[in-house]
Order: sequence, then C-alpha cells, then structure tokens
Amino acid sequence: MSEKDEHSGFASLMKDINDIQTINREERASDIEHNKRSLQLDENKAQQRKAALGEAKDYLEQLRSAKPENHGPNDIIGFKQPGVQEGVYRKLRTGKYQIEAKLDLHGLTVQQSFDELRSFIERNRKKNKRCLLLSHGKGLKQDEPARLKNHVAAWLKLVPEVMAYHSAMPQHGGAGNLYILLRKSEEQKQENRERFNQPR
Repeated sequence: MSEKDEHSGFASLMKDINDIQTINREERASDIEHNKRSLQLDENKAQQRKAALGEAKDYLEQLRSAKPENHGPNDIIGFKQPGVQEGVYRKLRTGKYQIEAKLDLHGLTVQQSFDELRSFIERNRKKNKRCLLLSHGKGLKQDEPARLKNHVAAWLKLVPEVMAYHSAMPQHGGAGNLYILLRKSEEQKQENRERFNQPR
C-alpha cells in the first residue's frame, strides 16, 4: 500500500470516528435533556402530591375544628347546600328516599364519631349510594345533651359530598337520627342524561 493510500485510509477512518463521536455527543445531550425533563415532571408530580396532601390536611383540620352547633336533644335540624331543589329536599326530609346504608354512633367518643362518619361517607360515595341514615342519638343522659348531634350538624355542612341532611321521620328514629343525601357521582349523572336523552 502506498503512503498516499495509507494517508487517505487514515483520513477516512478519522472522519468516520469524528462522525461517530458527534452522534454520540448529540445522543448524550438528548439523553441529558430527556432526563432533565423527566426529573422536572417527577418534581412537578411530587409538588402536586404534596399540595394535595396539604389541602387534605387543611380540610381535615377545618372539619375537626368546626364549632359545634347549639341544638337541643329533641330539636329537628336540617340543612341543604345552595342549588339543591326544594322538591329534592322535601323528599329527603319526609323520608321518601330509599335508605341505602346506616351508621350508628352510639357509645363512641366525638373523635371516634368523626373518624367513623368520614369513613362512612367516603365508603358509600365510592359505592354510588345516595341516601344514608345516621344515628347520632339525643344525648339525654349526658352532662352535655346533644353534644354529638351538634358536632355532626357542624361537620356535615363542610363536607362537599353532602348535598343535604335532615332529622329523620319517627319511623326512622326521629330527632336522634339524620337522613344524609350525597351528591350524584359522574357515572350516575351520565346514566340520568342517557335515560332522559339529555345533552351534556
């Protein structure tokens, strides 16, 4: 092989190596950029989770610190969120909705009742239940009558899933019990739209 051929072959080889190195540098730069984006996405998700947890914690603290109301043991109580139709509320307070789940808080402390009630509402919301019956009692034999009743009345007003509540009819326990009406889930709303052929 002549010196010229050797030089030409070496130059060609160096050109190929330079091309490979250039590609590798570009790939490394692309990988670094991709990793940066991935890390940023992970950081964003972490911040969103942290914010959601913070909001949940704030919400629970707001619920726990809600000032109890001032009702007597035999008082009939009720509440409905803005926008709830009067016909819906009337049907609730007259016991016309089918009761789909019950919870009895008798014998529990205020803190235990708080935890049980939260779990009860969340559990039934996930099951698409609408009308619940809660037994909080009247507290007639306690030093502070209707204590639990007054806490429950305050808590439920702050729970977004609760559309309305009202003291039960006598056949369902009267003033020591509450009907609770939960919001419809998105699935239930869609079913109603399809049933009545309503647009979104």
